[in-house]
Amino acid sequence: MINMDFSNKVVIVTGAGAGIGKGIARVFARAGAKVVVNDINKKTGNVIAEEINAGGGEAIFVHGDVSKPSVGIRMAQIAWKKFGALHTLVNNAGIFVLKGLLDTTPAEWDKTMAVDLRGIYCCSRPAAPLIEKSGGGAIINIASVHYRSTLAGFAAYAAAKGGVVGATRSIALELAPRGVRMNALCPGFTETEIYTQWLNTFPNPKKKDAECRKLQPSGKLSQPEDIGYAALFLASDLGKMITGTTLIVDGGLTARLYQD
Repeated sequence: MINMDFSNKVVIVTGAGAGIGKGIARVFARAGAKVVVNDINKKTGNVIAEEINAGGGEAIFVHGDVSKPSVGIRMAQIAWKKFGALHTLVNNAGIFVLKGLLDTTPAEWDKTMAVDLRGIYCCSRPAAPLIEKSGGGAIINIASVHYRSTLAGFAAYAAAKGGVVGATRSIALELAPRGVRMNALCPGFTETEIYTQWLNTFPNPKKKDAECRKLQPSGKLSQPEDIGYAALFLASDLGKMITGTTLIVDGGLTARLYQD
């Protein structure tokens, strides 16, 4: 029987204090999941956990930097101790260096790789055995359309997200016999704090925003919860035969050959 009810499911969402991560956490909570909320920002992470609990859901906040192996281990252990299972991990946490090659420092490059790419390893390694032990489930890695179509000045980010997609394919093959599926989910322009931050690097942010919306076939940008719905699908029974693949959720942005 096809099931989109996550009432008996436990989900970890990293970087859930803002933006896409917050949208994903909200969607899973509404579907009934018990959510382990992670973020580097204690204030915003606690806010979304409290919001879920106040709305009748169940959530717990775990603070930490996903590029540290100890944080991935602690999240998995807390999920198991608190809820007795783990069914889904959404590796969403990421950072965005808004600089070109010549202005990006080695430390900024390394930090991007550490959070956006190494974080996938640090969180998936301890989570996968618990997902298997819980009867199987899914790991969803939030990548980006920048893995395939990018812009000047996005080198660190595009490199990291390309790495996420490559790692997803290999790890999916490794985990499939254990009943653990892994897929990459690639958003396009999404209305988040990071999107606003990027717009503000231009002399006329409103003009740039209008240009971005014009690139969308529908004229609309994705909302964080739109990405959450796609993640929910991949984690559900509807996605039971989907693993090792890349789902682009960009409203048709990268389907366009050129812009008039």
